[in-house]
Amino acid sequence: MEEIIGEYIIAYDVGTSWNKALLVDNNGVPVASSIDYYEIKYPKLNYAKQDPDDWWRSICKTTKEVLEKSKFKKEEILGNTFSNQMLGIVPVNKNGRLRDAIIWLNNRSIKEAEHMMKKFISSKILHFSLVHH
Repeated sequence: MEEIIGEYIIAYDVGTSWNKALLVDNNGVPVASSIDYYEIKYPKLNYAKQDPDDWWRSICKTTKEVLEKSKFKKEEILGNTFSNQMLGIVPVNKNGRLRDAIIWLNNRSIKEAEHMMKKFISSKILHFSLVHH
């Protein structure tokens, strides 16, 4: 049996509110797409978290949907590429279990950040940065 050599790529944008999957051919021409939404948790004032398992479930769901829409087999996919939301952290507990991700919308350390800026950056730079942005 001859192995099928893939010529298609699935690109994922795992963003803050949803995952977008786009299946393209080797020329970058879109073939199929899918979007799946997931929750942002705001358990306290200035907190913003997400369950990394939601990201994975969304990637699996959108992958299945673009394959169904395109009628391609998984063997026809050459590779995947990912873009992800910035400045997040996924803590892991002592048993290796992923905890809720602290995402870029989280603002619980505003006071600490201001303290660090004042301590390590001159007041002129801090003033310029705050006034001009």
